[in-house]
Amino acid sequence: LLQVLMKSQMMPDSFTFASVKRGCSAGRSLWKVALMLLSSMRCLRVTANEINCNSAISSCSNGRRWQTSLFVLAEMMRDVAIVPDVISYSATVSGVSGYPGNVGCQPDDEEK
Repeated sequence: LLQVLMKSQMMPDSFTFASVKRGCSAGRSLWKVALMLLSSMRCLRVTANEINCNSAISSCSNGRRWQTSLFVLAEMMRDVAIVPDVISYSATVSGVSGYPGNVGCQPDDEEK
């Protein structure tokens, strides 16, 4: 989709990237594509927003790349123009808590 737009000399915007990235959050193996899209936005001087970052975080979490989802959240927090929202934190926590062996993510012994 992005290649078609660029060949027709139409520049994709943040909504175009968000739509493509949403598709990436559906599969576990598409987290790299979502990150590549986020990086491409910077190269094309398209301003990312919380929707773009949230899509990348969700893709990483679904791909069991919780460290990468934390990195995207941290980058988002460093960018003054992008404020993380409930979805940002929820998607990140979902990725971290779904990974076995993370400290604080296992049920307490008392609950067993």
